[in-house]
Amino acid sequence: LFAIEMFLSDANTGEIRRKIVKMAVDPNFEGVQFIQSAGSWDFSGGAANRFVFAGIRKGQPVLSILDTETGKTVQEAVFDDLGEIFNPAWSPDGRYVVFTGIKDSWSDLFVYDLQNEELRRLTNDQFGDLHPAWSPDGSRIAFVTERFTSGLASLRHGDYGLALLDPSTGAITEVQASAAATRARER
Repeated sequence: LFAIEMFLSDANTGEIRRKIVKMAVDPNFEGVQFIQSAGSWDFSGGAANRFVFAGIRKGQPVLSILDTETGKTVQEAVFDDLGEIFNPAWSPDGRYVVFTGIKDSWSDLFVYDLQNEELRRLTNDQFGDLHPAWSPDGSRIAFVTERFTSGLASLRHGDYGLALLDPSTGAITEVQASAAATRARER
């Protein structure tokens, strides 16, 4: 009786071009993470015709990549060891997808290598790591976290701010504009 559909529309005119995912008749999906998540376009080849989004199939989280011209799924990855996945984002070269994954009740960042079909965990802690996005050169991943303002020992939940992660080293740094805003709120 209730199904979520995805449509491709023209951003300039709002005109709906076509339905690209038909949940009600597609046996591959039980649902998409539309309330807490968004998908992402691949701009690496010039024309953005690949779209990645998080879904659920047979109770397992899945990354699905659609060719929006044909409406066909061109690649999928099922993650049996994750609870859910949210907000996938393409790397600038189109090879990787970073996303927030729920593992052992914690939200961490993961990167999936589309070419080698390998998943790598980027963060592994009790802090919230949400809404990842690649830098234009692919050298860093920006994300939302409360890791700089929370006190786990005192069970104090802090405000969310921005951080940058170097995917090659795992180093995480706070974005200073976010730090200044946090200090201003504390005054």
